[in-house]
Amino acid sequence: MLVVVAAIAYALFYHDRSTDPSAPLSFHGEEYEKQSAAAKKRQLAEAILASRVPGKFFTPQEVGKELLSESMNTTFETPGDEMPKQGDGFRKKVLHTVGALGFGKWVPVANNLGYTGIFADGSETMLLRLSSGYDPIIDDKPDNYHIAAGITLKFLRDGRPSVNILAVHSLPGQTSYNFFAHDFSNHVADFPSTASPMQMKSRANFARGSPWPVMLGLSGVAGSDYIKSPRSPYRVIFHPTTALHKAYPDTYPGIPLYQQLSETVKPGLLYKVYAIPTGDDALNLKAAVHIANIVLTTELTTSTFGDSSLFFRHIRFDDDLKHHPEFEAPAQKVLEAQQAATSQFVYPDLPFE
Repeated sequence: MLVVVAAIAYALFYHDRSTDPSAPLSFHGEEYEKQSAAAKKRQLAEAILASRVPGKFFTPQEVGKELLSESMNTTFETPGDEMPKQGDGFRKKVLHTVGALGFGKWVPVANNLGYTGIFADGSETMLLRLSSGYDPIIDDKPDNYHIAAGITLKFLRDGRPSVNILAVHSLPGQTSYNFFAHDFSNHVADFPSTASPMQMKSRANFARGSPWPVMLGLSGVAGSDYIKSPRSPYRVIFHPTTALHKAYPDTYPGIPLYQQLSETVKPGLLYKVYAIPTGDDALNLKAAVHIANIVLTTELTTSTFGDSSLFFRHIRFDDDLKHHPEFEAPAQKVLEAQQAATSQFVYPDLPFE
């Protein structure tokens, strides 16, 4: 009965929001942000669980139209945990629209790299979401699938806006239906010289928000808003456990990806997080240092709120360069090499046991 009441209340409130853009944002603003991380977690959990009906993917045409009309600066500059206003309504989640999410914790692993913020202290109030950038099933044909697998992490903080990490495997995506087939990173390889006009148009759109459109930053997670000299890695790698890597088939299992994840991924260790400390070691997996574990503490679930309203603010790589100027030259070198290539480069995976 309580679940039904909560679902009705949720539907009424968010329906009003969709038709009345002046309605207040529940997960945004000074009153919300000054609360404890635990209080924010409780409120987000209520919204997430109020309706578990998943969203629907946008068509490629809808995605293209929306991306070209929206400002990428909003993605980088808007605090809060709910999609920001845009025009007469609210920004649409046109990429990674449908996913499975739950709560977990970031557990640091002892190292001598000197990183700060959550990298050092960890987080017990972390929300994580697993999703594909677009509909894995192409043209409604189950034997034709392609996944742009990725993970987003939201770290809720006492009295401060959340900070987030977004990581994917590659821009082209993968032909395996196994979500855990590959590592994820906050840096992905740039498009090659043979990229299509549509790919380059997409890149140019993201470049309006940052001159490093295929690299996302980590400085906020290192505490750049309150630590004088924050320290963070050049990039991080999310390496799934070998058990998860081997547990899923490469072929379509007969159910949507979000359903497969929500029904089969159980609480426990999901990923080991490795740091690539310097830009000079951008492609050197031997330089990777195990710095944390991502532990899921709840079941994964589908969610109307998660698919339509939950917002993950991006961090510019430009912000990392303010604190790590030594990253810039090797990062530029990496991008130039990837752009000059005649085929799409993909960062290699760490070895599985």
